[in-house]
Amino acid sequence: MLIVFGVYFDAIAISCEQRLLHEKL
Repeated sequence: MLIVFGVYFDAIAISCEQRLLHEKL
């Protein structure tokens, strides 16, 4: 259960990071 939550959290962090990178560019 904890591992699934970690993967889900990672996906959110990656999508947010990509969004910030797109805004910078």
